[in-house]
Amino acid sequence: MRKKISTILIIGLSILILFNIFVIESSAQNSNISIIEIKHQLTKTTNIGATQAHYYTFWITFLNTGDTATPNITVYFEDPELNTPLEIQSFTLEPNQNTTIKYEEWPTTLLGNIQINITYDPTSPDILSTPSNSGKEPYHLSIGPTTTEQTPGFQFTIFTFCILITTILIKKKRKN
Repeated sequence: MRKKISTILIIGLSILILFNIFVIESSAQNSNISIIEIKHQLTKTTNIGATQAHYYTFWITFLNTGDTATPNITVYFEDPELNTPLEIQSFTLEPNQNTTIKYEEWPTTLLGNIQINITYDPTSPDILSTPSNSGKEPYHLSIGPTTTEQTPGFQFTIFTFCILITTILIKKKRKN
């Protein structure tokens, strides 16, 4: 009978301890970071031989909707030409705080619809990456060939029109 009571007590205490651990872990505070906006702007275009290089600036806004500060988070910009992530910046966020990361002068010679991946995760390798502190956001950018301010061949049309008007005016003067 004592063995049964001891066994029941041990099982009961084990269940109580496991229940408390579960309740404590489920109510634990954590950070919850996400990207809320990505914007871009073409800052300049240069010619490299017959190829045009486009330079863009990106603004990436993060928000922490959790109830604790985030660990130090590092943001990476995956360059589709180099096929490698480029580290942009690291930051931490307090609860309900947002921050905007600026990545300037990203050069590309690619044209068409380009997918750029923005990834973020804890800077320290000792912190486990979870869905609440890391992520990957694809951003689609459409790049077309940039034209100059002048339309090719248009100067020739204006020049021809001026010669025609001048010829007509000279002929009119000679008749008078």
